[in-house]
Amino acid sequence: MLKTLKGVLSYPLEIIYNHSFESGTVPDQFKIAKVIPIHKKSSVHTISNYRPISLLSNFNKIIEKLMHNRLINYIEKQSILISNQFGFRSKHSTIHALLLLADKIQTATDKGVYSCGIFLDLSKAFDTVNHSVLFVEFTSVRV
Repeated sequence: MLKTLKGVLSYPLEIIYNHSFESGTVPDQFKIAKVIPIHKKSSVHTISNYRPISLLSNFNKIIEKLMHNRLINYIEKQSILISNQFGFRSKHSTIHALLLLADKIQTATDKGVYSCGIFLDLSKAFDTVNHSVLFVEFTSVRV
């Protein structure tokens, strides 16, 4: 429907989005989300086995994409990230990080130097969030 109405909606949305960027605020209507629980493990009868997912409007997704593009362009233009930042970057992948690590290990081995690695699994990082605080934040959002 948005594609069909793009001729009518594009100018008003341009005004809203530009005002949002200029003021540094997001319209309250864009903050409304439908929060649904997604089962992640074990018993379906235990509330802690669910993860809340916020479904946002298409208008919010558009403003997020616009802001993402602005931020990425700024970060790239200003060379803010180090060259070894591989995740969440265009033309960089975690495979590159693995290849760099393997190369460093091989170089150290060739020189007879010991190598040591410390690896952290952050896949359960969300489980460390204080859910009572998170719940208070979610209750302030209209569903």
